[in-house]
Amino acid sequence: GNDIDLLAYSWTYFEGKTRGFVEHEKVLRWALMLDKSPATYLFSAGQGKKEDKHNCFADSNNQKLLQMYGSKYGFQAHCLEGALYQFEGYPGKKWGKVGYGMHNITRYGENDPNLSEERKTSLGVVWRNWHPGPLGFEVASDLFAHLHTSALKQALRFIASKSQE
Repeated sequence: GNDIDLLAYSWTYFEGKTRGFVEHEKVLRWALMLDKSPATYLFSAGQGKKEDKHNCFADSNNQKLLQMYGSKYGFQAHCLEGALYQFEGYPGKKWGKVGYGMHNITRYGENDPNLSEERKTSLGVVWRNWHPGPLGFEVASDLFAHLHTSALKQALRFIASKSQE
């Protein structure tokens, strides 16, 4: 429906030389036309570079979008590989590599005593190919859980401060 509160866009594979600038702006404008003008974020699994570890959408066109739509409309961009570069020991995108410097297995794999060693190793793969493996997806999920929990805590603090006025 038209009453969503949050819109996530994560298809960044075929965006070409403009790194998705045209597609990203269309998504943002369409989101703003919905009933609640939901906060919108872009998510990319790759495109991260060690030198851009805090911003995988560091190109000038996407920076313009972040400046135009960011603080006013809640637009954000997040990158799995950028998050992984935060950890010492992350070697960059290496297909089939187990672990990223902090963990070598998913929580599911770590906590299930009935899994074979082969399955446990498989659950620790960060990149299957250009797609995230199980551990890569867990990092992405944790990124969004942290993002949404932080926003909720900030909103609750704001509501509490207004109720005391």
